[in-house]
Amino acid sequence: MEPLLGIKPTDELKQPWKNMIKVPQQQEVADNDSKEIRLQSAFYDAFSQHKRGKRIPALFSLRDEELHSSILRPVAQAYWLSALLNYEALVDTVIKTLLDALDERFAIPENRDLRQGMACDIGQWLQFFACDAITAITFGQPMGLLQSGEDMSDFIQRLDKAIDADAPISQMPWMGYLKKKNPLNRFFAKDSNFTVSFVEDRIRERPGHLALSGERDAHRLEDLLDKYISAEKSYDIVEDGLVRSYAMSTVASGSDSISIPLRSVIYLVLRNPNVYEKVTHEVRNAGLQSPTQFRDVLESLPYLGAVIKEALRLHPPVGLGLERTMPDTGLQLKNQPLIPSGTQVSVCAWVVHLDHEIFGHDSGDFVPERWLRADEETYTEYTERLARMQRFDFSFGHGSRTCIGKNMSLILLYKVLASLFMELDMVSTGEKWMTRNSWFVRQWNVKVHLRRRREGSKIE
Repeated sequence: MEPLLGIKPTDELKQPWKNMIKVPQQQEVADNDSKEIRLQSAFYDAFSQHKRGKRIPALFSLRDEELHSSILRPVAQAYWLSALLNYEALVDTVIKTLLDALDERFAIPENRDLRQGMACDIGQWLQFFACDAITAITFGQPMGLLQSGEDMSDFIQRLDKAIDADAPISQMPWMGYLKKKNPLNRFFAKDSNFTVSFVEDRIRERPGHLALSGERDAHRLEDLLDKYISAEKSYDIVEDGLVRSYAMSTVASGSDSISIPLRSVIYLVLRNPNVYEKVTHEVRNAGLQSPTQFRDVLESLPYLGAVIKEALRLHPPVGLGLERTMPDTGLQLKNQPLIPSGTQVSVCAWVVHLDHEIFGHDSGDFVPERWLRADEETYTEYTERLARMQRFDFSFGHGSRTCIGKNMSLILLYKVLASLFMELDMVSTGEKWMTRNSWFVRQWNVKVHLRRRREGSKIE
């Protein structure tokens, strides 16, 4: 069985389909030829950005492929892995702040029973980390949520509400006018306006933006906003609104794209003691220093990498299918009727990632070893199996529309998880997490007990 396509019925879709799952307003059909579908549907209009009723181009929501390429080109290099690694010093500072906060507030001494400590809602602290790390990379300094230990100004709550409001619009595009395209919306959409104001305030604080020289303080590490402003000066297509759009896209989606996988890893690892034992043994015996360097983690901690991939497979951040529209020629699936032109289809990671033929008969289980070479496998068998799983990995989207922040998310995931497992002993409180799918599939109630591994240890 191949990736499932969600097909919205039209009058032309009246013939029987094989391998189909029907849900309200959609039909699911499996086929590998989905790779040929490239045209974005009206689904993406729900996530467009507006200012005073006027639409501003945004990388995620643009349906015009040519325009999308035009606005991506000026900043694409800023999201290359090699470029993002220049921010490791900023990220290391945020990791140290997280570890110190957990140590001071929750971790008990190494000589005490782990379950005697105060329960820590680590899911909340991981979101604080995500917000601080993203704003540090984007604007040069963190928001300060880890320092304060609270959601200052209800930033996360307001951001979640603003994003959640887009989910029903993606299924009912006519709501878009009432919620986004109406010029009066700015007087009522307090949550989305708050996020916009936060980003605009950070831009206005930057000396040299627009009218001034734009020269960066030589003593300040270059951040993403510097890259956006530099693009504004070098490319005619980049103007004030687009600088804001770049920053908004990073801040709005980055928090959940990072915190959701972090919660998944901690929750799933602690519910599987054998996995916890393996990953902590690997991390603590690799000879690395905390905070770890990303390339060192990739080279030295293959089991941690498998744990992260498996958590992303079982709990991808986005729960809705990303819709496409059939081209003029339609699409002829193997041994299936022609899907007519104009039909809306989608691929849902939550369905694809549970396919037994791709990920194995135990695809519903948390088994990091599936990403590693089995003892009985030849090298060729392993590489072919791995390539097939990677081909159907939709954790961060796929193809030309893969999430632009994928590399940033992976850097943060690998670095902070290696440091957490290195510095702290953890055990779950035994409570089950709860989840809610409203575009992002967020979790809460991820609670743990913590114990420092060495009495009085601090991250230097």
